[in-house]
Amino acid sequence: MVGLQNLVKIELTLLDKCEQLPSLGHLPCLQILKMRSLGNVKRIGSEFYGREILDSARSSSGCSSEGAPITLFPALRTLKLRNMDNLVEWSDAAMISSDSSIKVFPNLQDLHLSGLNKLAILPDMYSLTCLQRLEIQSCRSLSCLRNLNSLTSLESLFIADCPNVDAALNVMDNPQSIRDLNLLGCHKLIYSLSNLDNFTSLVSLLIISDPEFWPKDLQHLPNLRNLILGGVFCGQYDFDYFPWPFSRTNVATTRKDDDFIKQHFISLEYLKLIGWPKIKSLPEQIQHLSALSSLSIREFDGLGALPEWLGNLRNLERLRVESCSNIEQLPSVEAMQRLTNLRWLHISQCPRLADRCSRGSGAEWHKIAHIPDIFVDNTII
Repeated sequence: MVGLQNLVKIELTLLDKCEQLPSLGHLPCLQILKMRSLGNVKRIGSEFYGREILDSARSSSGCSSEGAPITLFPALRTLKLRNMDNLVEWSDAAMISSDSSIKVFPNLQDLHLSGLNKLAILPDMYSLTCLQRLEIQSCRSLSCLRNLNSLTSLESLFIADCPNVDAALNVMDNPQSIRDLNLLGCHKLIYSLSNLDNFTSLVSLLIISDPEFWPKDLQHLPNLRNLILGGVFCGQYDFDYFPWPFSRTNVATTRKDDDFIKQHFISLEYLKLIGWPKIKSLPEQIQHLSALSSLSIREFDGLGALPEWLGNLRNLERLRVESCSNIEQLPSVEAMQRLTNLRWLHISQCPRLADRCSRGSGAEWHKIAHIPDIFVDNTII
């Protein structure tokens, strides 16, 4: 790789016979590195960072005089590893060389890892102070994320299908930089999330998990604008309150409860609820989300009609109803006409409601005829 000093981007893809990564840590201009489907690579170690550089650092660490600090991958901005099915070990450069002054990826901004199903531990993230986006997906053996406190520039965090990651976010003392948090199928991580109220800059939150694992302090996110919640409620649960779980079961809403909702979620503009096939009603507290401009519900097969209180969402501009096989009625015409800002209605995979919303002839058409943009199964009517 001696003659490749000016390389800016490298992609290594579908190299089934490759068992060892090339030495790339010394390349001064490399900004983008993508590696995908390297099925025979089992370890990432000194050969990747630069064996000669690490050997030199190891030798220097035994001397009394301090040498110049060593930086590996000095210009790298984006690193993506995908579908490396047999990768079991990814070593820290500092541990290999026994030199804690080594910096790796000091300017990395985007790190994407997916399909590393045998990897249990990631390298230490202590030097990733410029990292803005971290995505970890389908790393089913992964259990440990080290030194997340060092990610002081992190704005977007996406973790999906990593069932063994546990308590990683609770060690973040100062997560105020994170604006976008997405957690899908990480039950242990979500259940252990006890410091959500420290994510004070959070604008978007997506949680897809068994509802019993949902965090209980969603109301303490003052800047939250976008919220997506999904899961499968078992028979023992009833989606009777928003935010769930917060209050009591089978107890009527009180004025105090209404005031609570009005005092919180004051910035929430987008709400999407996914995947409750047995639930027969939506929680009434949603009607008090005064800033809500977009509402989406999906996979509520037990729902036969949209609630009358929907008409209280005066700022609602977009309404989407998807994969609700038994829904067939909208709120009354009076309630729909109170939605004076509603400009967009999308009905998808709701066969009973779709038939009743046929232009001119459907039983529900008179309720929605005034809405400018109406889509039924992705066709404008």
